[in-house]
Amino acid sequence: MAGRLLGVAVAAVLVHGCLLPQDDQVINDVPAKRNSYPRVREELATPGPVTDLALGTGCKRPVFSVVVEDPDLGDTLRNKWFVDPDGAFSTVSFSTRSLDPSKTAVRNTAVIAPTQLFSAGSKLFDPGPHKLVVVIADGEFEGIGIETTGRTHVVPADDGGTRILIDPSYTDKFQWDVTTSLTPCSP
Repeated sequence: MAGRLLGVAVAAVLVHGCLLPQDDQVINDVPAKRNSYPRVREELATPGPVTDLALGTGCKRPVFSVVVEDPDLGDTLRNKWFVDPDGAFSTVSFSTRSLDPSKTAVRNTAVIAPTQLFSAGSKLFDPGPHKLVVVIADGEFEGIGIETTGRTHVVPADDGGTRILIDPSYTDKFQWDVTTSLTPCSP
């Protein structure tokens, strides 16, 4: 019986010691929320991802557009449009108006292809298959291509000072496979 009581007493002391924290370490503040990826809502792209493109005399100017979502409501979203881009996206690009910060993740305004893409002189006026690509970014584009600039933030450091946090920017793409025809359209 005494052995059993001793066992219960030891167990009680051990359990009691495990339940109470023994250090005075202060939990640091929750880190700042990092940047999230913007996303092209593929199911809302107009037209669908594979389409014929009529650019002949009398044809209506086509409208290509995408709806974009970004959980970071304060981000300005930028875009670049490419026709038959190379792997580095170093070919000629066109941009349209940026989307301002929003009160909702899904932006109310669609990103619409610039008119220059459907004007004489554009690669799309070469009959046949083409790739039309839009790239959406939540940071500034760095010149030619689709590289973007991240944002820097000054945040408190564990030692009481400050440190620089680099928050990267992100991109998303959507591609249409189009077949261009210069056949005149009926009135």
